[in-house]
Amino acid sequence: LDDSIYRTIEKRARGIISREFKKTGRPRGSETYRFISAFTCKGSIFYFDTVKALASRVCTIDNDLGLAHYTLSLLSEAALEHGYDVISCPNPMFPDKLDHLIIPELSLAFVSQTASTEYPGPSYKHMRLDALPDREKLRQYRSHLRTCKKITDALLHEAETTLAEAKALHDKLEGIYNPHVDFGGVYQTAQEYANRLLHEKQA
Repeated sequence: LDDSIYRTIEKRARGIISREFKKTGRPRGSETYRFISAFTCKGSIFYFDTVKALASRVCTIDNDLGLAHYTLSLLSEAALEHGYDVISCPNPMFPDKLDHLIIPELSLAFVSQTASTEYPGPSYKHMRLDALPDREKLRQYRSHLRTCKKITDALLHEAETTLAEAKALHDKLEGIYNPHVDFGGVYQTAQEYANRLLHEKQA
């Protein structure tokens, strides 16, 4: 991807920042990290209800080409500098990359989506980042990208199968020891340790 694409993203991000992020006069906001998606024995799962609960306005960002992270990092940094607290939602497979950004005070969220994981709710704005690269150049790599996707899908399917097998073994083991565990005692001990830790923190 050439530099012009990133300059275009920066320009669009500046437009959003000027419209949405007003000067608050407060010090830099705080950033909290939360996963709202995961890869499990049932495949990928998404808790988009979290987004709906915290934001009435959702901007969807096309991310089949992996451009959402750069956009979200620009928006996150700007929101923090303006004094807003943000919830950054990393990609569960690549935790150093952002998938989503929520700014509860503004009731605003930025949600990335792909062809296989579209955001199910309505969006007030849609950033079509996948349309930025030159179509002709992209066409040259289409076969390679298709091959990479097939390999990725196969590996994920294998991982899902392995996780399902592990869960089945766990459930079988749990079925053996579960009836013989004093869960009342377990919960009581856990509460005692929690109280001790809380007391130490307050001291």
